[in-house]
Amino acid sequence: MKNNTFGKRINQLRKKKGYTSEQLSELCGVNAVHIRKIESGGSQPSFSLFLKICNALNVSSDFLLGDLLEHSVVPESVEQLHIQLKHLTPNQMEMISEMVEVLIRHTSNE
Repeated sequence: MKNNTFGKRINQLRKKKGYTSEQLSELCGVNAVHIRKIESGGSQPSFSLFLKICNALNVSSDFLLGDLLEHSVVPESVEQLHIQLKHLTPNQMEMISEMVEVLIRHTSNE
């Protein structure tokens, strides 16, 4: 894959989550050496391991693939927003939703 963007992205997300390669490998049911090889670009995961990595890192598949997809389904900024919103209370989510609706109405009238 292109300049090992995929492996680097896994490495960055793993570290951002505070996981060691051993911890990620345990969550995915594989050897830590295999995870390190994927992160360094020396190996590619099977489809089932790819899905396990996505689940363990709590990201969508297109976010991990990023610019490797010709047409990304969800832009990175939207994925980051999704991650942040998951930690809000229901009341906070309702308030954010109302704010977005007002913003959309305001900007669509311009």
